[in-house]
Amino acid sequence: MDDDRNQHSACGLAAVTRRDFLKLGAVVAVDSLLLGRLFAAARVLALPLDATPTPTPAPPPSPTPLPNFDGEGRITIEPNQGLVVMHHYTLRITFIIGPHGMKAGGRFRFVIPPGLPANAWWSPPQVNEPQGAGFTTVSWQSHAPARVKLEQISRGLHILLAAGELQANDTITLTYGDTRRGSPGARVQRTAAAGVAFHVASDVDGNDKFRLLSAVPTITTVPGAPVEIYLAAPSQARTGQPFTVRVAVLDFYRNAVSDFQGAIRLRSRGPQVTAPATITLTPADGGSKTFSVTPRQAGVLSFDAQTAAALAGAGNPTLIHDEKPAFTLLWGDIHGHTARSDGGGVPAAYYRYARDVAGLDFAALTDHDDMLDDAEWAESKRVTNSFDEPGRFSTLLAYEWTHWVHGHRCVYFAGDDAPIFRRTTPPTDTPAGLWAALRRSGAAVMTIAHHTRGLRGAFNGGQAEIDWHAFPPPPDLERLVETYSIHGHCENEELAGPDFIGRKGFVQDALRQGLHLGLMASGDDHSGHPGFGPGAHGEPAGLLGVLARANTRAAIWEALQSRRVIGTTGPRIVLDFQADGHGVGEEFDILATAPSPRFVARAWGTAPLARFELLRDAVTIHEAAVEGALSAVLEAADDEPTGSAHSYYVRLTQIDGHMAWAGPIWIRRGIRL
Repeated sequence: MDDDRNQHSACGLAAVTRRDFLKLGAVVAVDSLLLGRLFAAARVLALPLDATPTPTPAPPPSPTPLPNFDGEGRITIEPNQGLVVMHHYTLRITFIIGPHGMKAGGRFRFVIPPGLPANAWWSPPQVNEPQGAGFTTVSWQSHAPARVKLEQISRGLHILLAAGELQANDTITLTYGDTRRGSPGARVQRTAAAGVAFHVASDVDGNDKFRLLSAVPTITTVPGAPVEIYLAAPSQARTGQPFTVRVAVLDFYRNAVSDFQGAIRLRSRGPQVTAPATITLTPADGGSKTFSVTPRQAGVLSFDAQTAAALAGAGNPTLIHDEKPAFTLLWGDIHGHTARSDGGGVPAAYYRYARDVAGLDFAALTDHDDMLDDAEWAESKRVTNSFDEPGRFSTLLAYEWTHWVHGHRCVYFAGDDAPIFRRTTPPTDTPAGLWAALRRSGAAVMTIAHHTRGLRGAFNGGQAEIDWHAFPPPPDLERLVETYSIHGHCENEELAGPDFIGRKGFVQDALRQGLHLGLMASGDDHSGHPGFGPGAHGEPAGLLGVLARANTRAAIWEALQSRRVIGTTGPRIVLDFQADGHGVGEEFDILATAPSPRFVARAWGTAPLARFELLRDAVTIHEAAVEGALSAVLEAADDEPTGSAHSYYVRLTQIDGHMAWAGPIWIRRGIRL
């Protein structure tokens, strides 16, 4: 991250960076020089023919620039290895003064990396609550008298040399998480990762111009104790055709316990299969492994797993078919963040987790547009493309357009290169401007709105609420809407989670307005754990299912464009929804004289079912009796009067509170030949 952007994020400055001011200054300088030459030429042309031009005095010599030693110095961090996630520690962070010393008024800046939710991230360093987490004190050693004090800033501290001077190799030491007055220490982030970096910069001459230190030790955080076994199986398979099931041993925060070693017993439920009874993990497996299964009969298959130490887990249902279905249900998470914006980990670790721990079929990384510089966007594209492996794991180029007044939209691309249009740069500072720029780019692109209702605690003067009336999305560019994420539900006010405020922007509002948006879900995870990640209030991340013809980027893109999607609150719940033989995402007409449309929906849950509903125009019109079963069928006809268009979708609720959506299907009735 460059110093300009982090100065903004740490100190709350305006969105215009110092880089922008320098660029603007260069333009002004060029224009002033050009005007000066024009005025000089005009003066010469206005002289009489026999006049002698007055010599132009030579410009004064440019002042010799003062030496700039900002960025000098180095630091040590102890301890910086093996910090267990979400545990509290006392860290000693020592700043060693560089060869040119530091003058009175000079400062170091120390800021923790950004991350959400705040209650699952590094404790912000603070100086006001000795018994609170992150309480920080300072000490120093100097050759001459000096006085150092701490100033609170957003997510960090300024370490100010208030009086005196510091010489080369003098030291200032922060005790971050000082427990001597009752603090529990400094809490570590929830993501296990190598290369975690604090933001450290110096302003040695006190002119408010910071420069990042060139070498800052990084921190390695490690998983906690194992608490569960996670199993991820495909939702569909064929008799006689082998497939793999992913097994991962996870800690409480869904980090893979990379040093786990032991045997895991497996038990299948349902049709007969050929599969191992036990698998063994070693540290070389990194906490995750696959095993092969060959089903010998059709039916609904699932696996349980357990260790001798009572770790346990249950897998999702797999529908075993004798014939290959027209579409394959694939699972992915296309909304998440890394430390390149306000999340955890790096892009490569994000995709490895999606593929090798969560067992996803596809993924996309959507770091925030205004927190990515051009080099970081190039890195995101390069890493995303490198993980795209047709037939095994697919990726999409993407970023999040993060506007705090007009709402947040993720931007997805079908190809292997893509432009980035930032909300901080007009004309792409409105949804309409963004869509226009995307059209002009010529890229195959789509946008998806998320947490469409106003977000509690939003920034920059807005609530990040989607206004469907002010900026109705173009149907060719916006085909889907994120109904659920770690922030909670956006379907309607009844289900809205505690992160949300306001009374507009619901998904059902968009459907009632006549917008044709398929209902999907995804994570918005900020821990580098696509497919997982609890929110600030404990909500799990959402999950996206697509009905695709193959596991390739092109096939998944076609499924998204066709709105053949399922959204869930995390589990791999299988939903099949049809109307008169038409599937999710389709639009069709029926004659005025035709029979009422008939709807059939089938569900296979991961827990006993509680409700199974059919909704027309966002209103429940039929419920199936489920009575705690693991699967159910909903059949209904709709006798709504002809002459209008309607949207229909199904919503499933399990006893454990998890939910799933499929649809809508749009039907226009009353067509006359």
